[in-house]
Amino acid sequence: MIEIPFHKPVMVSDVLNYWISTNSEGLYVDATGGDGGHSYALLEALSQQKNNSDLLILDRDSDALKRMQKRLEKFSNRIRYIKSDFRFLSNYVKANSICGLLLDLGMSSYQLDCPERGFSYRLDGKLDMRMDNDISLTAYEIINNWSEEKIREILYSFGEEKKSPLIAKQIVNARKLKPISNTLELTDILHPILSKKYFNKILSRIFQALRITINEELDSLRIILDNIPNIMQSNGRVIIITYHSLEDRIVKQAFKSYSRKSDNSNKLFKLLTRKVISPSKEEIKENSRARSAKIRVIEKI
Repeated sequence: MIEIPFHKPVMVSDVLNYWISTNSEGLYVDATGGDGGHSYALLEALSQQKNNSDLLILDRDSDALKRMQKRLEKFSNRIRYIKSDFRFLSNYVKANSICGLLLDLGMSSYQLDCPERGFSYRLDGKLDMRMDNDISLTAYEIINNWSEEKIREILYSFGEEKKSPLIAKQIVNARKLKPISNTLELTDILHPILSKKYFNKILSRIFQALRITINEELDSLRIILDNIPNIMQSNGRVIIITYHSLEDRIVKQAFKSYSRKSDNSNKLFKLLTRKVISPSKEEIKENSRARSAKIRVIEKI
């Protein structure tokens, strides 16, 4: 297997500016550990500040956890690793215990660059797309066994793809001849019906829709957003990095709701990013995968 370099985390300085809030000590959580880049930067910064806080890292990808442990080995005495979907974070922490919570909702370069994981439409691999190999649903199952109506529905709902009826019909007609097993088989099937100009953009939306469906990504996001009032301590900050409009809309609405006074109670959080934070032109030039990233931050009152 080809050795894949460690993933370059997006907007590290912006994340750290908010994640380490006014010398808070307590429990920090990286709920989407990925390749450990943000966690490494956090632990370096905490060490320089003589801050003795511990870090809890969650990831549902076993391979990611192994890579993180290697990358973060020198900080091992202050890290606890848990293999879990972040929707279950409240099971592993005490109420009002977290002083800084990070959710980076993007894919790691390791996942995208591993052909056998099936996340990339540019590489030939099995139609898999599971972030956790313990779950049973794969892209192969959806593409080969789900009804045309269900495929059309997920492409429209989770990929916001207007050509979803045409794409679903093409997939169902092609699989009648033989099963569609690999990522490049799927892209080859779609070549005749999609314009060359927008082909990659449409493929990106198709693969996004499949990945979201398989890993129940939006459900996980809604669940952890529901739980953050109970797990964050006073002055604790929640930093969320989104990469597409579906997840950003959910985060934006939740943060607005929490930072708005209601008739019956005071607001729970204050919004620290009234305007979303995006990567600089320089960072996008160095790391094109950062181009769609957006940071939103709230702080518990």
